[in-house]
Amino acid sequence: MINRKKSFCLFGMVILCVSLVGCSVFSNVNPDAGRSPTATSTMAGGVIITDIPEKHPCDDLSGTLELQILIGPSEVAGLKPTSVGEIPFDVIADGEIFTISGGGPMDYFVETERYEWGTYTVTFDGDAVIRGDCVLGDNGGVLNVNVELIGEQNLEVNVEGTTSNYPWSGVPQMTVNLPLEDGAMQEGEGWVLILHLK
Repeated sequence: MINRKKSFCLFGMVILCVSLVGCSVFSNVNPDAGRSPTATSTMAGGVIITDIPEKHPCDDLSGTLELQILIGPSEVAGLKPTSVGEIPFDVIADGEIFTISGGGPMDYFVETERYEWGTYTVTFDGDAVIRGDCVLGDNGGVLNVNVELIGEQNLEVNVEGTTSNYPWSGVPQMTVNLPLEDGAMQEGEGWVLILHLK
């Protein structure tokens, strides 16, 4: 004979019996009315549920730094910082230490300005190297970055048919601290760095 599910209601309590399971008592009266709620157990089916640690914001991070530099002396041509290129970087994890590494060639750049007295042409070419680290700050991750730009520039001025060249080469360095926010920007004299996260 198959036992059927039965329920009985007695004095505000429900007794539920199911074959092969046994009986359970459920009350429709809340015995905890007016009391503070108690914490629930983290035990579920014999398995202890633990909080999953949050991922470090610097872990598995990569992106580019857009470099804008002032090509040529601004007092001569009045040029504004111009985008030269984007420098790729990766963050490499070693335990709790997150190291930034990257670099690459900058775009070959030529700009000509025309004036009543003649023309002013700037040619720029270079390579960039990125070094630094990624750390936790007050409001999340922070990139502490040093950008070293190995560049060559030539300034050609043509006045009434006479051409003069003013070559330059150097290794300017830019040190910035950028929050891990896409579009974060920092600037100095004649340069701008903009963070683009992947």
